[in-house]
Amino acid sequence: MSEFSQSRPATPIVRRSHGLFGIDSASPRHANKLGYLLLAPAALLILAILVYPMLLAIDLSFHDVKFATLSFGADEYTLKNYQRLFSSPEFWNAIRTTCMLLLVVTSISLCVGMGTALLVNQQFRGRSFARMLIALPWAVPEVVAVVTRVWILDASFGVLNWLLLKAGVIGGQVSWFSSPAVPFPPLPWSWCGRAIRSSRS
Repeated sequence: MSEFSQSRPATPIVRRSHGLFGIDSASPRHANKLGYLLLAPAALLILAILVYPMLLAIDLSFHDVKFATLSFGADEYTLKNYQRLFSSPEFWNAIRTTCMLLLVVTSISLCVGMGTALLVNQQFRGRSFARMLIALPWAVPEVVAVVTRVWILDASFGVLNWLLLKAGVIGGQVSWFSSPAVPFPPLPWSWCGRAIRSSRS
């Protein structure tokens, strides 16, 4: 056989095209670089909107700040703000109310949500209609739900005050949101309804 017939054809050279910013997304070694590069603008935006203001607030808490100008000059760091905060009865009352709301809302939302899910998962007549009724609160816009809660609990024209006055339970209008001794009972129910509605989305 001739020398020409014994020679193998030349293997074509395949040039791999590089993608965005010269990163070869098909290469296993560079598989994650493009993803990190695309996520970088969103990460920087989150840092600018959330992290920086949080760090600035922490730094301001150690200074005697004039809120009219948000200027604290070159004064030294101090713990007077925290000393005044921890010695305030209003602060500990807010902590107690927050813990009670967290405990009550979480417990009721978990029990009602889990119980409802187990109930509608059973086989019974009218299950589709029951599921539709349960899904209706989720379909209500948040603005409508908030306006309805305000209409029920309003001190001047609220339905709750009207019913309690007609039943003789209370002797006058009750401000459910502004009175420090009263607002806790209706708030957990309002928050529970919002938590249960959000869990169905």
